[in-house]
Amino acid sequence: MANKKISELTAVASVAATTEMEVQVSGETTTKKATVTQVTAVETAARAAQDDAIEAGVGLNTDGTYVTLANSWFLRAADFVAGMTDRSGVVANVTQSIANALRLLDAKIYALSQSIIAVYWTRDGDLKILSPMNANDEVQAATCAFGGVAEDDYVSINKSGAILMHGKGQYVSCIAHPVAMFEAARISTWIGGLKVLTFDPDADESYYFTIVVPESYKEGADLVPVVKWIPMSSAASATRVRWGLEYTWCEKGVTKAASETIIYVATLDPNENPIGYRLYESTFAALSGTNHTKGSLLNCRLFRDANDLSDTLLGDAGVLSIDFYHLNDSVGSYV
Repeated sequence: MANKKISELTAVASVAATTEMEVQVSGETTTKKATVTQVTAVETAARAAQDDAIEAGVGLNTDGTYVTLANSWFLRAADFVAGMTDRSGVVANVTQSIANALRLLDAKIYALSQSIIAVYWTRDGDLKILSPMNANDEVQAATCAFGGVAEDDYVSINKSGAILMHGKGQYVSCIAHPVAMFEAARISTWIGGLKVLTFDPDADESYYFTIVVPESYKEGADLVPVVKWIPMSSAASATRVRWGLEYTWCEKGVTKAASETIIYVATLDPNENPIGYRLYESTFAALSGTNHTKGSLLNCRLFRDANDLSDTLLGDAGVLSIDFYHLNDSVGSYV
């Protein structure tokens, strides 16, 4: 028998758990009987404990069954019943297991990624590779549903390459109009060789200018004028300057307004005793942008309303700039 291969040995009858065998405890001279269950009890307990640890680690119940995800954030028990469509075809009524949970999650992630690409970024209504762009293609984030809520705020790039904003997509910009040295009552020295346009406290003096509404302007949005100015000397008391703005907003092909509009600063600043050469800002009420468009013109006259009783600063006021703040919904015009 010693020369036989294991495969050539005679088969032995199966051993039951209750089958007894002779064992000899170390150090003793006599033998005893023990069942197979008794001999393997220590190993069985160790294996059971290790199995429990493995099951708990992978999210199974203590009996090895799959945990029902009734209240899971994304994957629920109903998803296993509904099944999925994967590359092998339609799969329904999949059993609840770790392997099938991973398959379902994989299918959901793939479907979600495709819906994001298809809904958020399309060109000419068809899903295409986003880069490089082909001639006459348009990249557009269309109306989408994210988290179950429909959204109409998005950015698009039109066929000419202009970046556009839709819905509430917008940002604030400013038409800065640094005051130039013409049509002024007086020009005074500010610092060193620098000059500033000054307005007298005893007579209404004006500065005339025109601005062009930029191509990034959100059509219909209001303009908020702000005068940035300095007192030419300090004042001992809380005196104020009252600025006025006369304007007409011109559109291409539209006859000029029947009359001009005059507005005055909403709040007389500063809220302190004016300090000489300190920069102050005076904000006007918004100019209504209704029916106004990109590229339109504002013909303006800025003046100090010195004859009004609310203008109490005794010295000259120097204007550095008048700016027009507004909303934008693109970064430029169409090419």
